[in-house]
Parts: sequence; structure tokens; C-alpha cells
Amino acid sequence: MRTMNYYAIKGIMRDFGARRSVKKTTDSAVVGIVTAILLIGLVVLVLSIVQTVYVPQIMEQREAEHMDMVALQFAFLTSVIDNQA
Repeated sequence: MRTMNYYAIKGIMRDFGARRSVKKTTDSAVVGIVTAILLIGLVVLVLSIVQTVYVPQIMEQREAEHMDMVALQFAFLTSVIDNQA
């Protein structure tokens, strides 16, 4: 009876199509997905804070400037109408 070493057995198994089951871990793929989700969440959070805090302040300032400009235009229109009469 002939004894076989590990490499001989491995070669025979490869010849017959038998494969050793290797458990592949997908932790690196999961880390990428989790990172992407966290970054998207951070971007959404920053945009929502800007939208709820800073945009109303900016719009209030622009509205006040527009109101002053319209008041000046009405005053000019009134003076032009008075000069016509």
C-alpha cells in the first residue's frame, strides 16, 4: 500500500473536480456600503440644517431689500405723476 502526501491528494482532488470549500468574507464590501450610507446621511443632514436655518434668514433680508426698493419706486412714480399734473 502506498501512502500519499498532502500535495498528491490535493492534485487528485483537483483532477476530479473536488474543491475545498473556502468561506469568502464580504466585510470589505459591507464597509464600503456602510460608509456610503453614512456619507449620504451626513450630506442630507447638512443640507436640511442649511435649508431650515440659513435660507429663511437670507430670504428675509432679500425680502426687506425688495420692499425698500418697491417703496422707492412708488415714491418716484408719485413724484412723476405730480409733475405731470
